[in-house]
Amino acid sequence: MKARLLAGRRRSALGALASLVILLGCVACGDDGDTGAGGTTATPSTGAEGSPSAGGTDDAAPSDVDRDGVLRFVTAPSSGGHQLDPADTSINSDEAWLFMIYGTPLREAASGALEPWLAESVEVVDGSTVKLRLREGVTFSDGTPYDAAALRRGMLRNLNEPGSPIVHAQRNFAFRELEEIRVDGPLELTFLLKSAVAGEFLSVLAGREATVPSPASLDAGVDPSTEPVGAGPYVLAEHRPEQLLSLRRNESFIDANRWPLGGIDWVYAAPGAPTVNAILGGHADAGPIAYADAATFRGNGAHEVVLVHRDFDYYVFNFCRTKPPFDDINVRRALQMALDREAINAGLIGGEGEVAYGFWPEGHRYFDDDLRRYAERDVEEAKRLLAAAGASNLEFDLVQPVAAGGQVTRLSEIVQGQLAEVGVTANLLFLPTFVADFITPQRPGVLMNPGSRTGTDRVATLFRAGSIQALCGSSDEQIMGWANEIAAMSPDDPRVPELWAQIEQRNAEQAFVLFLVKVPTAYTFDTDRVGGTPQFSGQRGTILFESVYIRA
Repeated sequence: MKARLLAGRRRSALGALASLVILLGCVACGDDGDTGAGGTTATPSTGAEGSPSAGGTDDAAPSDVDRDGVLRFVTAPSSGGHQLDPADTSINSDEAWLFMIYGTPLREAASGALEPWLAESVEVVDGSTVKLRLREGVTFSDGTPYDAAALRRGMLRNLNEPGSPIVHAQRNFAFRELEEIRVDGPLELTFLLKSAVAGEFLSVLAGREATVPSPASLDAGVDPSTEPVGAGPYVLAEHRPEQLLSLRRNESFIDANRWPLGGIDWVYAAPGAPTVNAILGGHADAGPIAYADAATFRGNGAHEVVLVHRDFDYYVFNFCRTKPPFDDINVRRALQMALDREAINAGLIGGEGEVAYGFWPEGHRYFDDDLRRYAERDVEEAKRLLAAAGASNLEFDLVQPVAAGGQVTRLSEIVQGQLAEVGVTANLLFLPTFVADFITPQRPGVLMNPGSRTGTDRVATLFRAGSIQALCGSSDEQIMGWANEIAAMSPDDPRVPELWAQIEQRNAEQAFVLFLVKVPTAYTFDTDRVGGTPQFSGQRGTILFESVYIRA
């Protein structure tokens, strides 16, 4: 089984490659901009100006581009600290700067398709073998060739460096299936996998696991966490942790002319009022905002608000289900029936989100319509189930990370009120280091957390043994068995939707994880300073910085 993805061939979906093993979640199902296609949909909530994309296309650059202009983009402080060393990153938000500093062999386009970036082509030979050819002429910013040996060394460093267990557990599960990388030539590599997850592995080649430092810098003892040397379109200019992360254009980048921004400054501001004040006060040009703050920017004539919908923008109840009280299916089902998800959507984001029925949104070809019946509220049945379990006066900790911000706090408060109607007391617990304080000690209770993964990795993070968020050892071999089958199939295989339906049905019947609501991410841009049409990558929802520029 062979298929090739070649640089320069624009694809609206990887499903066009019928024999390509899966890249689940972002491929194969519709036109660009259709949420049913599995890609990100970015919807301006005010009239978009319609400027041509500033980069990443063959269109002529707009006439008002300031090639030295620096985009100031808000980022929230991280409880664990943002990382510049790809061997030490455990959070997806690091990808924004890791991609810009280091580059990746493949890259996720706005359509949701994977396209070669620092690679020329990728070939899935079979379920456990992937071949990659790199582009000629690519160098790290220190002049070292970006070749097969450098990529091999860097990826094996990311895989094998003695980082913390949290770092290793938070990586794409398919990366952990990497057995060896064989160098077949100066620019050619073969990735040999322990199991048939080659399709899923393609997303690894577009992820932080495939961001690698210059081997010359490593040989010289340079620490990538403070002085990263990559092959991406930007280089580090300054980093003041939790204050400012400043990048400037890498003039030696192979496609430097396609990146109109002279630099990117990530300006640190806490969610809510600090972010709003930073943007309105002129200290930042753009950034993610809470939905509740969108009204502040809508219609003021100076800002555009964009809602970005991703497949995995759901929030879930993640139970510690190997310990009382959630080892009892009746308790889990009672909470499943106690929640009014339509009311959550209305109360949280004015109905601009969606009810989350499972891993996939409505309209997606993997969506199972039968899941709706598990999301119907039934207060009396919830009370009956709690009584049957001897838990009529149930009380538990509902945990959320402090860094999640006000929107999740509001979500918790809505859920808390609905549970109170069936006699359940949910104590809201805000933890700055929820992994170390809640997950790792395996405390009983519920973690309210968002989705953050693509493809079948979204299943693995919840159900794979050893995954950080498989709370209290609550993995599920049956669900992971189906997920592993999917990982060895082409996305157009008719069995793929059937297997996803089995995963969704088992989870819903057992109430392992409760899906609550899908919440789009809101961004605002100062249109007096920022030109272009903001685009976001199809699965991860990361801004494609070549799509915007600073006006001269």
